[in-house]
Amino acid sequence: MGKILEKAIFLIGLISFVSLLPYALGKKDKAPVKKCDEPKIFAENLNYDWIMAQSAWYFPLLSKEDLIRQSSDILKQKLDEVKTQDLTNACFQATWEGLTPIITGFGGKKVSYDLSPLDFTNFNILGYEKAWKKGQGGVLYITQTDNKNYVFFVRCWKDGERSWNVMTTSKKPSEEVKSKILQHAKHLGFAVEGDDLETIDYEGCAQTKTEL
Repeated sequence: MGKILEKAIFLIGLISFVSLLPYALGKKDKAPVKKCDEPKIFAENLNYDWIMAQSAWYFPLLSKEDLIRQSSDILKQKLDEVKTQDLTNACFQATWEGLTPIITGFGGKKVSYDLSPLDFTNFNILGYEKAWKKGQGGVLYITQTDNKNYVFFVRCWKDGERSWNVMTTSKKPSEEVKSKILQHAKHLGFAVEGDDLETIDYEGCAQTKTEL
């Protein structure tokens, strides 16, 4: 049993190393502008079994930057094109197929992400790429969870931009949970007032479809 486990760990490490090798060598991508620093805090005792056990996840709160970039990936459109559109019916939902998160939005459009650990001593740090090769990838940081209601993510995109979103088990989290989420976002240096904060109204999602 011990040898099988050792082989499994070795294979996972080898696959992750090979997938990240082009970036280490600078084969395709230039180094991003350093604007997005790694968060100083990470989620404690994150329960991955709990995450996988949920039938669906929702994104009722997120930064404007995250809404635009997530929409760009799902719609397969350039960022400048997405910024001029009405995104009120983004209605993001997430499901998991193994370790692959699939985000659905805009009336059933989907995008899947390939996740890979970047630090085997801290599984709160993951590289992410999309099946749509023109999408914006980067590094995903899991900075907070209560293992009951939500998981908070910070994303550092390849071009150095920074965004956040929160994945919740409920379409409309309680005011107490919402307060904790916004306090955490503010603690990480994000603005949570005015146009910087986006909300998704899932009650409206059930009544509206998009033609995008």
